[in-house]
Amino acid sequence: MKLEDLHIPGYDFEELIGTGGMASVYRARQHTFDRDVAIKVLSPDLSEDGDFSQRFIQESLIVAKLHHSNIVQVYDVGEFNEHFYIAMEYLHGGDLSSLLKKGGLSLKEIVSVIRQCASALDFAHRKKIVHRDIKPDNIMFREDGAAVITDFGIAKEVDSDLNLTQTGLVIGTPKYMAPEQIRGKAVDHRADIYALGILFYRCVVGRVPFDGGDMVSTTYMHINDPVPALPARVAGLQAIINKMLEKDPRNRFQSGRDLVAALENLDLSKLDRSKFTLEDEPTVLRPRNKSVPSEGESTRFVPRRQAPVDDPLQALSQASESQSSDQHQGQADTVLHAKSSSLPWLAGGAFALAALLAAVLFSVRSKQPELVPDGQPLATIQAKKHLVDAANQQITVDRLMKEALVDIQAKRLRKPDANNAFNKLQRVLSIEPQHAGALAGMEQIAEEYLKMADVQIAKHNLPLAQEYLDYARAAAPELDLVNVIEGKLLSAAQDKLDKQASIASIEQSLVVQGLLESAAFAEAEGRLFEPRGDSALEKYQRVLEIDPNNKIAKGKLAELKR
Repeated sequence: MKLEDLHIPGYDFEELIGTGGMASVYRARQHTFDRDVAIKVLSPDLSEDGDFSQRFIQESLIVAKLHHSNIVQVYDVGEFNEHFYIAMEYLHGGDLSSLLKKGGLSLKEIVSVIRQCASALDFAHRKKIVHRDIKPDNIMFREDGAAVITDFGIAKEVDSDLNLTQTGLVIGTPKYMAPEQIRGKAVDHRADIYALGILFYRCVVGRVPFDGGDMVSTTYMHINDPVPALPARVAGLQAIINKMLEKDPRNRFQSGRDLVAALENLDLSKLDRSKFTLEDEPTVLRPRNKSVPSEGESTRFVPRRQAPVDDPLQALSQASESQSSDQHQGQADTVLHAKSSSLPWLAGGAFALAALLAAVLFSVRSKQPELVPDGQPLATIQAKKHLVDAANQQITVDRLMKEALVDIQAKRLRKPDANNAFNKLQRVLSIEPQHAGALAGMEQIAEEYLKMADVQIAKHNLPLAQEYLDYARAAAPELDLVNVIEGKLLSAAQDKLDKQASIASIEQSLVVQGLLESAAFAEAEGRLFEPRGDSALEKYQRVLEIDPNNKIAKGKLAELKR
């Protein structure tokens, strides 16, 4: 998206600072506080995708709950002209990956970064939030050197009813994923401890502990291989890193606080104080015995030994989500640099430990042929697509309902135009016309407007009362109270008309009386027909123009004509 095409009220976009398959990040100036902010804007191609837009909005809602010095601050979130956006704290210090490449960190600085991250994660975990994608790219720094965790785009609220990841899918970055995360099992806060352990190892050694050169080998190593021995100069960290990287989550540090305590008990004076740099070599991912197909070729990966699948449609479900979440580069060797994309990897996680590995699904663009398990009937595929579409719609409905409820509580009923309860509930009802929650929400909006209309009727501000009544009728036309308030408004309007008529009648009487008195005075002075404009004749005639049945004026005119 071009910089000049972006227009969000309250912000001046100044430069693009990062982009990925899911969103782009811009540096912008916020008018209200005259400060730099980082604005993440969801890709227009994904704005209409319920899964991605929900995941995007979920990120802002999650981070908004986390007020911690080592977690990025969110200032604003919204949607304008079909652009979903999050305005966040602008971090001037760069990210950990770049910092390591440029000159490295001392051991004391590395331990400090890990301690700060552990503290932030502990805070998030106590709020029932799991990050699920801890890696150097997602650790940034403020100008004062404080480490800050960013990119909660695939974070998960443990107690949330909303599940954005289909069963059996792995979401995250393979080199930093815990074994249970790779297998597609339920993930809790201890997966973040594992990922932080991988990051810790990478900082002090210069490479990740498990890197098989391709995704399949790397994930196999996470599940089976022991943690490599650290160099002698940092051997004192081995016990802590080993505990962070236990295969069984029950054997890891059970909280970020436990890890912080262990780090604070380290005697850094006994460890080497040299700088540690990140090896600047890209990771090359190659599918085993298969080259990635070029555009137009069919895409099918068949493992040598397939683990049983309880749900015969599960594989397609996995492929559907993967298909909409990443970008296929169309080359046999896909070189992924540390900062090439902020979009997490999605891969199917079914491992048969008795054999080498089961299938790994690679992401492709939607224009590529679908990943179809051998022997899958076309009708079944189409049926599954319908199910996935329905699931995406449900995600959209759930998000809109949650936002609409917040809007109603904040009295954002019909304004602002780009972010209000009425519009969101209308969108829900366009998807599910009989959605009980949306209909109830519309009734609540109507009731609020009817209360406001009633207040304006009492204040005799009938035009504003009519506007509120119209809003109420648009929200819930069948609501009985609409007719009640309409009746009060009509009665008030009639009363107003009656009062106006009465006033007009009094005013008319006063004018007629004045003309009669003036005509009588002119008659007494002999000004019966002259001068023009001030004669008795003309004054009596003007009385009859106002009151055609006035007997006094009629009688006087009859006398003058004789």
